[in-house]
Amino acid sequence: MRLENKHIFVISSADKFCFLNLDALIHKCGILPSNLAVIVFPIQGQPLSELLKIDNVDYYEFDDVTLEEIKLAQTITFMSLNRFNSPYARKIIEFDEGMARKSYIFITDDEVDRWNQCHSKFGKLVPYKKLHIVEDDIVCLNRINNFIADRSTFESTLQRTLNRKKVNFINASVIFDTLPYNASKSLESAFNCSDQHYEREAKVLLGTKQHALSYSELREVVNGFVKAENAERYKFLILWNKKRRKERVMFDLYITYLRHIKRQTIDVSYVTALSPIAYTSLILSCSHMVLQRRGGASTARLFLKRGRGMVYTLENSENDFGFRKALGIKTKSFTSFSDIGKLVSNLNDDADIEHNIKICESVEQRDVSNLQKLYSN
Repeated sequence: MRLENKHIFVISSADKFCFLNLDALIHKCGILPSNLAVIVFPIQGQPLSELLKIDNVDYYEFDDVTLEEIKLAQTITFMSLNRFNSPYARKIIEFDEGMARKSYIFITDDEVDRWNQCHSKFGKLVPYKKLHIVEDDIVCLNRINNFIADRSTFESTLQRTLNRKKVNFINASVIFDTLPYNASKSLESAFNCSDQHYEREAKVLLGTKQHALSYSELREVVNGFVKAENAERYKFLILWNKKRRKERVMFDLYITYLRHIKRQTIDVSYVTALSPIAYTSLILSCSHMVLQRRGGASTARLFLKRGRGMVYTLENSENDFGFRKALGIKTKSFTSFSDIGKLVSNLNDDADIEHNIKICESVEQRDVSNLQKLYSN
């Protein structure tokens, strides 16, 4: 049988992360490609032919396999759980009572945040269109109790939102970088070589994705650097969505005001769409990273693991908890975005950077070990 004893990953035709995840499982965990299989369900406008695929891993369309075949799999992993994949997950786990026991949900902070908001509002999970939670999500969460995620980050929240005393964790977070393994290693070598010959620029990345920080937050950051008399020392990089035209005009006017009225030398670069390698190069070229409240954890961990500089987290935000409190990483915590300019100028970060490298490497070793145990049998 095609799927017998395979480790199956159920993804959409629009998936962007399973390719990197499987690549990391193969290169970091030593999982054989022949032991893996991917089942793809369609999303409108995203043809299967455009999906990035791993060599020697079998890919099947959902309608081309039977539930009897899926039943023979060793594990079934759903990359996240949301309104797009939960109908397919429900079909699988309701086919046979043993399906849920071998099913795992690779969770991210996005769905956990939505579940938590729903639970806070209603006292339990209910279908809620505003948060994109559907009945199929709830059915699956009532049946599946295996989650792949960092336990210290998500356990208490999941116990509360699922009204469950015990949640089974594969204690492992993201082990893949923003590029496939071999490409990431090559880029790392290039940066290490460059660092030996050229002085690094002092660059501050404001958010890890487009629209990560609001206009007011961006303005607060720059204004804080100006007040700390620190703005001229740094170049600011912003990942900007070209559709945010009004905010771009407003921010440009503010920068113009600082330059021509306040006589400040402000260097701001806007970046729109980037290829994965260009994005990774941009990230690793920075010396400081200001994280948004939630999201961007895998990018920040790559930045920290490579020892590129310091990360700044808003106090009591999801990222602040995940990095500082759950993992023990030394980020610079701030109560207001205007404080960052002072934090940058007043602190010697070398010892913290080395500490963070060791923590990230240790956490990744733990993650790799736990994923090996799950997918090696």
